[in-house]
Amino acid sequence: MKTKKIRPNRYCIWIDQRKAIVGWFDKNDNWSVWEKESELESHVRFSGEETNKSGIFGKSISPQKQLQERRNNQIKAYVKQVAMQVKEPAEVLLLGPSTAKFELLHALKDRPSLNNVPIVVRTAEKKVRESAQQAIAEEHFQVSEHYHLL
Repeated sequence: MKTKKIRPNRYCIWIDQRKAIVGWFDKNDNWSVWEKESELESHVRFSGEETNKSGIFGKSISPQKQLQERRNNQIKAYVKQVAMQVKEPAEVLLLGPSTAKFELLHALKDRPSLNNVPIVVRTAEKKVRESAQQAIAEEHFQVSEHYHLL
């Protein structure tokens, strides 16, 4: 009797600044999905603001700088939530149209448990459907379709 070779989890993550779709094949080649909408504020535009207010010790307080710092912190928190979904990976494939995939790459590399895990980054079109993401993952990880349900 033939037994199927059991492999660790393989992740295919599509991410942009609005949404992340974490898809993975488990040890038995079953496909699962977890989705996360980001809670990022949209960019705020300032019209004609020219002066900065002065704070303690003469340090300037720029509303644009404060908003950018807040946005950067929101992106870091969002990416960290996505990165925490990656558990026991054998390999990770990151997809997406924006720089969010590189933020996620850095978040994953910051986890010592993932030091020896291969992580591949590819640019993908803006809106990838779950079925297209699964097809990309099947091809990348060379998953045989008779080992899992579509």
